Amino acid sequence: MSATTKPRLLTDEQLEELGQEREQGATQGRLVQLAKLRFDVEISAKAILWQLLRLGYDLPPGRRQATNVGPLIQQRGDQIVRRFSPEDDKLLLELERQQLSYSEIGRRMSRKPNSIRGRLLTLARRDARQDEAA
Repeated sequence: MSATTKPRLLTDEQLEELGQEREQGATQGRLVQLAKLRFDVEISAKAILWQLLRLGYDLPPGRRQATNVGPLIQQRGDQIVRRFSPEDDKLLLELERQQLSYSEIGRRMSRKPNSIRGRLLTLARRDARQDEAA
């Protein structure tokens, strides 16, 4: 582990357990409660959801919300957040096909590498949902 990497709060087995709960319809708040009750770990909903996205866990079809709604640029606290547009997604997938790193794609798109990784995971989840519906 590098000097800048924080130790993980949840093990793979614990994440798998939370992932199974998510696929049964557990809300974000419930996942946070379960992490505290079952594993004595205090962790944010966003941190749990990031790990579950990374691992491919999803809500059941009847519980999923619409994505890509709202303005392309919005303010969250002190930060300006830019949503990915369909054109951004097209460019992102093209750059990924070129096997560029998240950092290089991020530089070319003026975004952070973590944002690039998260969007690629989200697009993969979207494709899986479409395959599931077919």
